[in-house]
Amino acid sequence: MSKPYPKYDEEFKKNLVELHKNGKSQSQLHNEYGVSHSALSKWIKQYSEVKISKDTPKPLDGRTKQAKLLRSHRR
Repeated sequence: MSKPYPKYDEEFKKNLVELHKNGKSQSQLHNEYGVSHSALSKWIKQYSEVKISKDTPKPLDGRTKQAKLLRSHRR
């Protein structure tokens, strides 16, 4: 039987993401806290803010031109 994955609370996850933002590598966090690299990557993506400059155009319907092009080729 496989080993159950540990459950981490949201505060713990956010704290590790903050440590990563402040310069700790994923390897350091893995070694210090025993959290898998894949979990750390997921949390960093989940809890990191994406900043878009005011000059960056955003598609009105939430789709990029590339995604629209790919969808049109599937048909």
